[in-house]
Amino acid sequence: MTAFEAKLGTEPRHCDEYLEDETAPECLRRFHDYHCRPAALKYPTGDEAFDRGLEERLGLPMWRDPVPMLFARHEGKPVRVTMASRFGDVGITEDLAAEHGYGKRVGVEDLTEFSDVAPEPKAIVMVGGIGIPLRRKGVREIAMCIEQTTELTTKFEVTFREMSPFVSTLAYRRETGPNRKERRAAAAEARRRA
Repeated sequence: MTAFEAKLGTEPRHCDEYLEDETAPECLRRFHDYHCRPAALKYPTGDEAFDRGLEERLGLPMWRDPVPMLFARHEGKPVRVTMASRFGDVGITEDLAAEHGYGKRVGVEDLTEFSDVAPEPKAIVMVGGIGIPLRRKGVREIAMCIEQTTELTTKFEVTFREMSPFVSTLAYRRETGPNRKERRAAAAEARRRA
C-alpha cells in the first residue's frame, strides 16, 4: 500500500485535496487539475489577447497541454476515468477507448493502480460463443480449449483476428474436420431461410 492509498479513507475528498497531496500519483493530480478548471480555461481560442484576458479574470492559466487521460482499476477490472467532479468522485467506464461518457460514478478511494497509459487489452478469441482469454494461457492450452469448444458446436465464429495465422490454422482444421457435411447442410438451410 502506498502512502497515498493509506491516506484515502471512506470520506470523500475535495479535488483540491488531491491536487495538493504530494503522495497522490502525478497522473491523478493532472487529471483533476484539468477537469476542475472552468470550461473557458480548457480550450484556448488561439487569440492570445483574449486568452490572456480570461486567465487574468479567472486567476488560472489556460490549459495548453494535451487533455490528460487516466486509467485505473476498480474492483480488479481496468477502467478509464472520463470525468472528475470537484467533490472527489469520478466517472468511470470499462470501455478503455471511450473519451466521453461513463457507466458509473465512484469515489477516487475506490480506485487503485492509477496510470496515464491504457493497460494492454487482453485478446479474446470467441469460439462458438465461448470467450477464451489468450493472455493467461499458453498456445497448447488455447489449442486444447478451441478443440474442445469446436467439438461442442457446429457453429464456428472468430471475432478477434489479431492472431490471424494461428486462428486461420485452427479455422482451417475446424472447417475440414469431422461433421463437415452437417455444417455445410446447416449453412445451406440458413441461406434458404434468409
